[in-house]
Amino acid sequence: MKKTFLFLLIFIVCGLYWSCSKVTYDEALPAVQFISAKSYGNDSVLLTAKVTSSGASPIENVGFAYSEQPYFDILVNQIQAAPTLGQFSVVIKAIPDSTYYIKCFATNSFGYVASGNYKYTVPTTTPQSAPCAASIPANSVVDNKATYSGLYIYYNNAGSTYGNIDVNATNGASETVDIYFNAPPVNGIYTTSDPSNLSFDPNPYDCAIVVNNNYVVNSGGYVYIALGNGGSGTITFCSLPYVAFSSTFFVSGNLTY
Repeated sequence: MKKTFLFLLIFIVCGLYWSCSKVTYDEALPAVQFISAKSYGNDSVLLTAKVTSSGASPIENVGFAYSEQPYFDILVNQIQAAPTLGQFSVVIKAIPDSTYYIKCFATNSFGYVASGNYKYTVPTTTPQSAPCAASIPANSVVDNKATYSGLYIYYNNAGSTYGNIDVNATNGASETVDIYFNAPPVNGIYTTSDPSNLSFDPNPYDCAIVVNNNYVVNSGGYVYIALGNGGSGTITFCSLPYVAFSSTFFVSGNLTY
């Protein structure tokens, strides 16, 4: 009988302990960290932040707020991203040579939390060109040391095999080069990646290159974008490797679309 009573007493005490062991309000809120602001094209900024903890309930909203004034409400110029536990990014319109103050935020059922201000001055973006651009004739591709003129260069946002945008150069014979993007390219330096994963790639500065419809340029190569007037753009890249017939070849380009 004493053992039974002792067991019940221990059970009740433990139950009371666990029922009283509740998180505080601050612990129930999520935690968010501002990571970076980077120039994206001529008039935009890529913002990135990270939810480091969901708190005591699932994440409901994440996003950013920004202003040209250092003191502003979280509802000012608010833009949301898909709710996530981890990293998230958005692109905002911004005026070159202007200074912005930016906060990131996250919410759950208990409330919201916001980061402190991040101060960012938008630079004036200049067009980018590959180091070898001057050595390649305009609208030409150098493939395995053989130069061919891209007689036909297409900008296609409807029939892209990978991503959403395809800049295709062909000499009307057997030589073709396709450069794929997830969105219309902007001034900057892009990095080649696996085309089969391009549509799911969260980095807006990734692209993919396929030579002759079969041979994928290795990941990690640099592709330079310089926008012109009237929506045109020039794509340049130097000696990017790809494998064909068990051998490594190199392709360079200077293409205006």
